Amino acid sequence: MDLRAASSKAFISIGYLSEVERGLKQPSAATVADLCQAYGITYPALMRATADVLDLNAEAGRMLHWYDYETETLEGLAARPAARI
Repeated sequence: MDLRAASSKAFISIGYLSEVERGLKQPSAATVADLCQAYGITYPALMRATADVLDLNAEAGRMLHWYDYETETLEGLAARPAARI
């Protein structure tokens, strides 16, 4: 899904979504929930997947940086099997 489609489904501006994607803005919980709905995943599933990423990095002894999340997109999370998230 491209930015235009995601912003339209989540009812947020494409400019704001672009800034969130690039790490320039931090969305509210309500905006994250709207994005989850746009991508067809639940907010709790996103939180569990985020916790999984944090746990895996902690187990590997790695410090987690904000840019590590760039590899785990909402679209990628939506494609995961439900049992995993």
